[in-house]
Amino acid sequence: MKSTTIIMICLFFVLQAIQLFADPSQSMNYTNGMGVSCTAIDGENIWIGTEGGLVKMNRFTNEKTFFNALNSGLPDNHISCIVIDALGVKWIGTGFGVAKFDGQSWTAFNTTNSAIATDYISAIAIDEMGNKWIGGNECLIKFDGGTWTTYNTAATHLQNIMVTGIVIDSEGVKWMGTIPIRNEDIVSGLVSFNGESWSSYTTENSDIGGNFVSNLNMDATGKLWLCHSERTNANLEIIEGGLSCFDGINWTVYSSETSNLPNNNVNCITFSPSGIKWIGTSDGLASFDGTTWTVYNAPAAMFESNAIGNISIDEQGIKWLGNGNVLDDGGLIRFNGTEWSVISPSNSGIPANMVNCLTVDAANVKWMGIDEGLVSFDGFTWNTYTMVNSSIPYGSVNCMAFDAQGILWLGVGSNLVSYNGVTWNTEMEYFSDLTSIAIDSQNIKWIGVEDSYFGGLIRFYGGSMLIYNEENSGLPGRRVNQVACDAQGVLWVATSNDFEATGITKYDGSNWTNYNSTNSLLPGNNVHCIAIDAMGSKWIGTDNGMARLSGSTWTVYNSTNSALPNNCVTAIAIDALGDKWISSSSVSGWRSDLVRLSGTVFSAFYDAVPMGRTFNLISIDPLGNKWLASTDDNIGLIFYYEGFVHNEDDYNQMPTDRFMLASYPNPFCDATNITFTLDKTEPAEVHIYNLKGQLVKTLCNEVLNKGQQQLGWDGTDNRQRKTAEGVYLCRLTTSDGTSTRRLIRLK
Repeated sequence: MKSTTIIMICLFFVLQAIQLFADPSQSMNYTNGMGVSCTAIDGENIWIGTEGGLVKMNRFTNEKTFFNALNSGLPDNHISCIVIDALGVKWIGTGFGVAKFDGQSWTAFNTTNSAIATDYISAIAIDEMGNKWIGGNECLIKFDGGTWTTYNTAATHLQNIMVTGIVIDSEGVKWMGTIPIRNEDIVSGLVSFNGESWSSYTTENSDIGGNFVSNLNMDATGKLWLCHSERTNANLEIIEGGLSCFDGINWTVYSSETSNLPNNNVNCITFSPSGIKWIGTSDGLASFDGTTWTVYNAPAAMFESNAIGNISIDEQGIKWLGNGNVLDDGGLIRFNGTEWSVISPSNSGIPANMVNCLTVDAANVKWMGIDEGLVSFDGFTWNTYTMVNSSIPYGSVNCMAFDAQGILWLGVGSNLVSYNGVTWNTEMEYFSDLTSIAIDSQNIKWIGVEDSYFGGLIRFYGGSMLIYNEENSGLPGRRVNQVACDAQGVLWVATSNDFEATGITKYDGSNWTNYNSTNSLLPGNNVHCIAIDAMGSKWIGTDNGMARLSGSTWTVYNSTNSALPNNCVTAIAIDALGDKWISSSSVSGWRSDLVRLSGTVFSAFYDAVPMGRTFNLISIDPLGNKWLASTDDNIGLIFYYEGFVHNEDDYNQMPTDRFMLASYPNPFCDATNITFTLDKTEPAEVHIYNLKGQLVKTLCNEVLNKGQQQLGWDGTDNRQRKTAEGVYLCRLTTSDGTSTRRLIRLK
């Protein structure tokens, strides 16, 4: 569920921030880098390529420097390869072109600013003349520092295949491993280019071990070693895989059946100075000295998948290993021959780069649903809740919403779960995954299910469930992908059926009214998001523009009649000033732009997200900052800040609290003490709020003397009723400013 109910955040939190931040805007990117795709040794440093960016790490101290597309000249966070030239310049292949980094300056080359033929870069090699040979989809590219030359004719044998690796022999011949791009029936294999003619080696014309060449390398004697993915036939018989060695004439193939190779899915190979081959497979690390195989398995508790995707060996003989899988969480593995250790290349504690749902509570805690569970981030600490470390049930967290009491309601797989900050309760189990949720003023939960058979709109209240679909209501389809509720309790539901999107439906408790592009000015039937402003106007994002429905009046915004950059609107959030913050995407899904609509003026912030990346989740925190994420792109969590931030530490290291506001005990059961210090005698207010910003208890509203202060809270509200267990906010306000602390009340 895309969180669009942030207009309920208390205005006094935001007004304070409006006066503070007037400098240029900036984005920061929190990413997970545990899926290591490549490494390169550079003196005392190692460069680590991940899905979350590039990391420079001192091999002896583990000191790290993080580079990503929002804090450096990297064009993209997906790093596929790293090569270092004779001058120490790094050439980095990314998902959006090549980056050159000399230690001080960045230069990015992609199809928007150069003659490079492709943006997705999968391999780079450098010849003796310093020319860069670059592999990507369906082409080999030469770059001599000024001119780009593309090889992509039929003679190259590169049609419909991707270059996975490039090595250059002593004669200057380029050798390329390849795999099919889409259709596995396309024949790939080994391709060579001597500067004039091309050759292709496949299972049809040679004794190569397989047509899927996931990587390759060349040893000191000039022999080629090719890594293959295992393939089976219809009878599940292995027909390809393992490791091939080619001396220019003869082929030798090693498999798990004919040798002690631990697995036929071979991902990488490199060589020690003594010539020992080190091989990474999907089931462990192996070494081969030409006669003897030795298999090394990391402890299961350290590295669950045991897959090795890339290997670098430093001058001390230490192996630096990555799993090569951006979806895995192995991290960077250090192996000295006997001892294993894991180093995190992540710049944050976010456990995944793809987020299913996102919201921010009144305490400025960010909550994210991911496939592995629930994540919270308070600006300092990341917490991940899974069935292993909490009572949350197994399943992807696909949607969430806070109720008026500050209880978080989650769609976890097919389960409806409540969490009050202390206790987890599974309130309902359904037949299919819950995909969206809205809570009305009566505390009724309205839950969307996007399923062709069990789909519909669920009404859940008091432990009872009722499902609406096209058979018993006015819904035009049972695939419900969005639900929103306005201040009058009217529901707005986006649906589709098995064949097409069906627009948006209004339900006032009695009547169902469907709006689509035929019977209204709704610009498109595929509705991605719904937001409702303080005046009750509905803002609807579609594939074909954005619509505003105010009463019965429609206003449509698109790239033709307004400054909206792209027509596909996938997210809308509304801040405390009423400004709309929009994800405006190309219909092809190539990129998204962050756009603000203030009154009638559109402003686009093109640097808010990496070029070529998309986002469809926006939440706004109590200070007015925007938090962006994506359900279908690996961008992590992006913090968009309308004021100058020097670096991530400046955000994480909050200014010291001059009041030294504290509480003890915390968490507490019956009572807690609130302490703070005043620099002078002055009026002071101390209030307790729930996570929705609603006043629970006033502890103080009077003039206090200078010095140390102590107040007590017995866990009751202003009517002396015991409050429920959960998370509360204690807020101190004086003429010199404010301070807020979280309190956790237990049973």
